[in-house]
Amino acid sequence: PTQVDGRSMEPTYQDNEVMLSNRLIQIAGGPDGIFPSYDYQRGDLVVFKKGEQPDLIKRIIGLPGETIEIRNQRVFINNEPLDESAYNDPISKPTIPGDFLRSGTPRVIPEGSYILLGDNRINSKDSRFSDIGFVTREEIKAAPFVVLFPLNAARLAR
Repeated sequence: PTQVDGRSMEPTYQDNEVMLSNRLIQIAGGPDGIFPSYDYQRGDLVVFKKGEQPDLIKRIIGLPGETIEIRNQRVFINNEPLDESAYNDPISKPTIPGDFLRSGTPRVIPEGSYILLGDNRINSKDSRFSDIGFVTREEIKAAPFVVLFPLNAARLAR
């Protein structure tokens, strides 16, 4: 089980929601797994552990080998604006750059690493900042599967 701590994933997840996560993709998928084509994709939600920080839940935005850039408070992948309309409104929740992903400075994502961002960009500790930065596949623990608590919010995780 993982508990959401804070508002960084609103509206997808709310503070204090408790969920179960699926570790199958982490264990059996990926380039070294039993099912190499079963791997994380852009838009997937993941639980990860970075250093001594508590588990965090974020969305995969940048994939290995891609070039990511924040420009005009929007995310660009390989110099193309990323359509995030399914989970983020760039007007009300713009992507403010950080000390790791600086405005107008493209970064190539290393093989085996990802860029993870919260859906609530104005209130999220994520890959824009150097204490998170690139997240390796080994640091990803699982993908959220079902929200269990509070009971009135129980649902399949998105």
